[in-house]
Amino acid sequence: MPHIPDFDTDEIISALDAISQAHPEGSRERDVIELAQIAVLYPRHIRKADEFRSFYEEFFDPEFKLKVSHEFATREDADKWLASGHAKDTERVRIAGQGFMVVQLPGRLTFVSAPLEDEAMEEGDLDGENGTTMESERFYAVDEPRASRLAEDCREIWSLPDNARIGPINTNYIKNSRQPIELVVVCESPSFEELEHDHPAHGSTGLRILNSWLSSRGRDRLKKYQFDYRLLAQNGIYVTNLVRCQADWIPEDLYASGERLTTALKDEHVKDAWSLNRDFLDEELQQIARSYKNASVLFACGTEFDTQVTEATKFAEGAGLNWLVSFHPSRLAGRLSWHYNPRQWGDAQKTFPSERNNEKNRNQSMDTDSEAD
Repeated sequence: MPHIPDFDTDEIISALDAISQAHPEGSRERDVIELAQIAVLYPRHIRKADEFRSFYEEFFDPEFKLKVSHEFATREDADKWLASGHAKDTERVRIAGQGFMVVQLPGRLTFVSAPLEDEAMEEGDLDGENGTTMESERFYAVDEPRASRLAEDCREIWSLPDNARIGPINTNYIKNSRQPIELVVVCESPSFEELEHDHPAHGSTGLRILNSWLSSRGRDRLKKYQFDYRLLAQNGIYVTNLVRCQADWIPEDLYASGERLTTALKDEHVKDAWSLNRDFLDEELQQIARSYKNASVLFACGTEFDTQVTEATKFAEGAGLNWLVSFHPSRLAGRLSWHYNPRQWGDAQKTFPSERNNEKNRNQSMDTDSEAD
């Protein structure tokens, strides 16, 4: 991208107009160019032309570094400043030597990990060249050669090609996280998006989990554009799966064209692969219990997997962890968000929905409550 020193807004708009004339009215190309013209005009409209010009120069400046507004020795000091009312959305700070960004959530501000140029990459940071998530050591991960063997065995029982990239995918939690694990959410199997980003609950499932967690504490739910999967771990939410390989895999070109594996076939894949994955979940819950004995486990799977979940609850029991069986995050009614707050479980702990006044049927009648994400 060439740098245009001392650019003139009117000249830019005129040049874009000439380019747009080469495309027919109503074409996508012409619409995009006209949108670019509006975008160029907008800073002038809101009297921010000088700020836009400064941003433009910084964008091309190879010596540019992010501006850190404050440095704090401890997280406690930073939280006091955050509560003071002086912090602003997107402001960058350094806390105990690590970079963070202030993010505006509904009704409050919070910190999100955002490493600066002079510190090592943390979980969830992006490689500036290709936009892929940087690899970080997970709290629990299936090691080699077991990981490769698991993928091979899943491909075999699902009759997939040898080059099918299906995982395994481990947890969203990194090793030595500053936030203790409070709630372990066990879903079914990773999706295409989760496989791409190498951790579970990256997209809509993660948003639904976090929103249920927020609702159970009387806090506002987030919109899609406000969600960052790192907010899960920052609030003590650990996500994993019954089966660690992608059970609904299809070739990428078919997926891109809109095709999907049927839910029935995906469910059969999960059931078929459970025997290959069960020991890893048992091992994982044991490891969590050794470090966070007060953690609770929520099994958020479809009711089709009651047999597998029943066995998995015994793993939680064996590890000494409290548990509750819920529904898949996409099928949980808003009024049942208390499932995501172990402090509200009471007598419901260690039960299935069928043991809670026919909760399955009541959840289905309230299903639309959960679709407002």
